[in-house]
Amino acid sequence: KVSVESLDSDSVMQFLSHLGVRQHEVHKRISDTLLKQLEDEVRKTKSQQPLLELLRDSWPYAIRLPELRPIIWGVLKQLGEKTPTEVLQALAERAESTTTATGENDDNAGNNNSNRAKTTELKHADIFRPLPALLKKLVWEGDW
Repeated sequence: KVSVESLDSDSVMQFLSHLGVRQHEVHKRISDTLLKQLEDEVRKTKSQQPLLELLRDSWPYAIRLPELRPIIWGVLKQLGEKTPTEVLQALAERAESTTTATGENDDNAGNNNSNRAKTTELKHADIFRPLPALLKKLVWEGDW
């Protein structure tokens, strides 16, 4: 059993604030360092199961938080052709827009004449765009 001591960061944060370092900068540096270390670990991982678990656990957050998308990109690059079909299909999913019977966008959700229509824009385009060509090809093939 590993014993982990609690870190009381109040005195450190107070000292840094006296030096003019904002708390946001400290948190940003820590999160950037942790993200870099996680990306390095993903690149070193040879086993598929931990990558699939990380992909599953981080997906709901990474689609909403751009800061976490490098995790998804790293995992997908590492999985390559072993990327699960469900993930490829999720990346190929089209965004929905609400249109009226006349085809115009309707911001009024209560309109009885509105339909949900698929657009040509990908729902997760921000995740899809930076992917390497091999993964884009797999996404396109998974969408057929």
